[in-house]
Amino acid sequence: MVTQLALPAELYHAQSAELVQQLSAALQGGGVQLDASALAHIDFGPLQVLLAAGLAAQLRGVPFGFAPIPADHPIWPRLEAHAMQAVFAPFLAPNLPQNNDPRTA
Repeated sequence: MVTQLALPAELYHAQSAELVQQLSAALQGGGVQLDASALAHIDFGPLQVLLAAGLAAQLRGVPFGFAPIPADHPIWPRLEAHAMQAVFAPFLAPNLPQNNDPRTA
């Protein structure tokens, strides 16, 4: 069973532990699909949590990824600022245009 998890409008470092708990529980039940449509701000800590959850899902062989994300979404500059586009690519693959630059879609 894939759990749908909507991310809040803002994810700060202080929310990382709660995010870990939510993702861990969801991964115990199967895979996770994240809805980032409301997300307007995300700190580096929660990005790390999302990446770790995605890697854990891969190791368990369960699905993990994001629902389609528009090219003008605020997550793209955050990934770019932290040079995390390549490491997140497996979880964003359905969202990436052919040239792998979501802002030029």
